[in-house]
Amino acid sequence: MPIHNSDIANIFEEIADLLQIDNANPFRARAYRNAARMIHGMNQKLKTLVERNEDLSKLPTIGKDLSTKIKEILPYIGEDIKVMGISMDNKIELTIACVFVDRYITDTDNYLRKTG
Repeated sequence: MPIHNSDIANIFEEIADLLQIDNANPFRARAYRNAARMIHGMNQKLKTLVERNEDLSKLPTIGKDLSTKIKEILPYIGEDIKVMGISMDNKIELTIACVFVDRYITDTDNYLRKTG
């Protein structure tokens, strides 16, 4: 099943929560939270915008960094997404785990290019 706007918005909300728990830059947490709120209210599918190679940073509250994050996860991932965070020494480390959809990943080199 494809990923929906609400899935991305939920990921952004979780990241904002983790940043807030870690007392990270409040503007960064607010950026994720504002983006999540905007994505929840969108009528257009982010997946469609990405497939059309549209500039997501032109959407309200979505800057260049969040646009890049959205494009990194669409359309290659499946529905099951987990966001994990650990706080150590005044910083937070996030891990986002997901299942890749094999029809978008042709071989090992392709997988490594997409995952960076």
